[in-house]
Amino acid sequence: AGGPVCEGRLGPRIVATVADPLALEVDDACPAVTCAWHGWEFDARDGRALAPGSRMRVRTYPVEVGGGAVLVDLGDGGAPGR
Repeated sequence: AGGPVCEGRLGPRIVATVADPLALEVDDACPAVTCAWHGWEFDARDGRALAPGSRMRVRTYPVEVGGGAVLVDLGDGGAPGR
């Protein structure tokens, strides 16, 4: 919807259990960005939506950590699913 994903939450993926769909578990192996507007989760590594069957993506950028700083390469304007 073009919302400000940067206002969302960054943390582990939250998943429902198969045995009890109302019970939630934390998947620490998958870093997720959660949209502040509608709660959709996107994989922070490649931008793909984590909802089953979804083809939605958010734009990603190459990132490096060095010298106590986080460096984001905006050189090409980012690329969907990069």
